[in-house]
Amino acid sequence: FTGSWIKQTVDDTATDPFWLIFENLDADPNLEIAAALASRVSIYDYSDTLPGWIETVVDNQVSGAWSVASADLDSDGDKDLAAMAWYSADLIMYEHDGSNWIRNMIDDNASGGTSVIVADIDGDGVPDLAGTLFNENKVSWWRIGGFATPGVLQSSIFDTGIQTAIWQYIFYSYELPQNTTVCFNLRSSDDPDNMGPWSPTIYQPGSLVGYLENGDRYMQYQVTLATSNPYLTPSLKDVTILWTPTGIEGGGEGSVLSLLTPNPARGSFTLSWSLEQPGAASLVVFDASGRIVRSLAEGWQEAGTHQTVVDGLPAGIYAACLQGEGFTALRRVVVLP
Repeated sequence: FTGSWIKQTVDDTATDPFWLIFENLDADPNLEIAAALASRVSIYDYSDTLPGWIETVVDNQVSGAWSVASADLDSDGDKDLAAMAWYSADLIMYEHDGSNWIRNMIDDNASGGTSVIVADIDGDGVPDLAGTLFNENKVSWWRIGGFATPGVLQSSIFDTGIQTAIWQYIFYSYELPQNTTVCFNLRSSDDPDNMGPWSPTIYQPGSLVGYLENGDRYMQYQVTLATSNPYLTPSLKDVTILWTPTGIEGGGEGSVLSLLTPNPARGSFTLSWSLEQPGAASLVVFDASGRIVRSLAEGWQEAGTHQTVVDGLPAGIYAACLQGEGFTALRRVVVLP
């Protein structure tokens, strides 16, 4: 090696610095420095516009911060920090939510902790921590435990009011963080006191063909929310079950919903819908994930026939749904590129 090394100062007030790592802790392409500085844990971010390194103090209440490690400890996509504190005998996690650092105690009896590293020690896909405890003459590791058991929510029994329901679609919207699931089971019956067995599990919004018995009057669903992530859980926002009466093409009594363009359609399609009586009604279009992508009519509607053009939708499978007092009409539409 014939070159020379040039010393650069990051922080000339870093009292009792013990440990540092380089890690990309934010959204920019530059590496940051995370440091254990005895009385604090800090991050130094190099600024292209301001001279030198800018310090962000993560925790200034730590006693004897000796080492620091980084990984996505909560599986949310952001890098988090773990620090070992000698004097306070603490192993601490700092969860990064994208803008703030949230302090979580992992072990407050890590006596004489000097080093901490991150690795998936047990091979379960979740990061673990390992460290040295000087005062105890130990090398220890910590695994994340206490995973939540699946939660099951069961709906009340819905009465369609008719004996001839044809079950069409289930739509639902949800938030699904990594390593979490939402799934449904349904059942239908003519006797609300004897609903019978649950259907096979449904993992995606879509058709109910093969899941419920057509012609049954009553319906019930249960949803299971599960996680293998100790910090995150799925959430369910809303559920829509669509059905139509047997023998009514494109609608229920007092309504008609039809498609005036070929199906599959290219680019746009035209819906024709009619009401025998004036009243409150809504016409919406769902996509395959259960999201409402078009709200075409809402509120009081006059009797008679109406036409609505739907355009601007990407290629996919959609369901147009006309609902009013005592009726539901449904049309499945395929849009081609």
